[in-house]
Amino acid sequence: MLTDFLTVSRVRMLARYELSLEANRQPALRASLVLGGRGLRRMATALVTRLGSDDPPRHARMLVAFCDGVLFDALAGAGSGQLPTEAELVGDLRELLTAMCPLE
Repeated sequence: MLTDFLTVSRVRMLARYELSLEANRQPALRASLVLGGRGLRRMATALVTRLGSDDPPRHARMLVAFCDGVLFDALAGAGSGQLPTEAELVGDLRELLTAMCPLE
C-alpha cells in the first residue's frame, strides 16, 4: 500500500496533504477528513490485534503515524529526493510491528 501511495497514487497523496492543511481553516472539511481516516485506523487496529498487541488502540495510532510520516517525508518532506524501496518499507514495517507485537 505504501509503495502504491508513493508511486501510482502520488498525486492523490499530495492532494491529501493539501486538503489536510486546508482542513485546519475549514471545519466541515476537517470533519470529512477525520471520517475518512477512521477506516484506515480500524484496519490498523485489527492488524495489530491479530499480531498480539497488548495495546491495540495505541499501537494502531503509532502504525498510522509511522506510515503518514514515511509518506510525507518521501513525497513532500526532506526525503523527497529519494523514495524508499519496497524492501526498505517492508523491513521498516516489520521492525516496527515486531517491536509493538513481539511473538511469544
